[in-house]
Amino acid sequence: RAILFVGGTLEPRSEFAPLYAGLGTTSPDSVQHFSGRHVVPASHIFARYVTHGPGGALLDFRKEMRSSAQQKSELKSIIDMAAATTPGGSIFFFPSFDYLATVASVIGGRAGGRRVLVERRKVGSGSGGSVEEIFQAFASAVRNDGGAVLLAVNGAKLSEGIDFKDELCRLVAVVGLPYPNAHDLGMIEKMRFLDRQRSEGRLGLSGKEYYSARCMKGVNQCVGRSIRHIGDWAAILLLDHRYATPNINGQVSLWLREQASASTFSATVPALRDFFESRVRPSSKLAAINATPSLAGA
Repeated sequence: RAILFVGGTLEPRSEFAPLYAGLGTTSPDSVQHFSGRHVVPASHIFARYVTHGPGGALLDFRKEMRSSAQQKSELKSIIDMAAATTPGGSIFFFPSFDYLATVASVIGGRAGGRRVLVERRKVGSGSGGSVEEIFQAFASAVRNDGGAVLLAVNGAKLSEGIDFKDELCRLVAVVGLPYPNAHDLGMIEKMRFLDRQRSEGRLGLSGKEYYSARCMKGVNQCVGRSIRHIGDWAAILLLDHRYATPNINGQVSLWLREQASASTFSATVPALRDFFESRVRPSSKLAAINATPSLAGA
């Protein structure tokens, strides 16, 4: 027997079926999958599939729709209101650098009274725009001002492997669905290869399923930046009406899917405030207890 441990951010896992299908006597039915819950209690997670913006418009961040004045206006309002509500860092992940630049020009230097920092394409160290410099500036603003907003890109350096623990990320939002470039030659050939494998009766994803899985792995990676240890807590917003559909949210990590529900942003805000208040109060009490001198130390 063999046991393989993988991170929850590798969901959906169906693309790995060919790896164990070729083990000779091992049939797909003999492989048992177990997906554990998150180490934090459910009360530490707030999750919503946000379908409509504050103005009531359907959130639709498909490439042909997202640059409309209405969608940008709704997104700006969401960022402003979320930043003003969040007691700490707010991070918004975008599907591309081009779209991030478009929205960043609308947002400006502050949102909801918080400083806004923007991830840049690869730049030299010392320019103030490297990943390390952006991260340090963001962390400093969160700790000195009580909060800040970071606008980053799904699949870029800030979306993977960065430890945004505790107050550095009390809210993470994914804007739209970060599908790969459908015109990329490598992607086209990979999808054709998978379709050919499927037509021959072999296990694994079809080209279309692989394309979708690449997208959802990016979403799960971004969401994973938020809760980093057993005492951590955060709010998670997936911004697009498509997240409320079963074929999309069925590919979200199980621990998040169990907590998430579809909602308009207008309905989300009061629930979000209640969540933050419920988490900040215990943290404040614990800090006060830790700060009180003990008799042993007198």
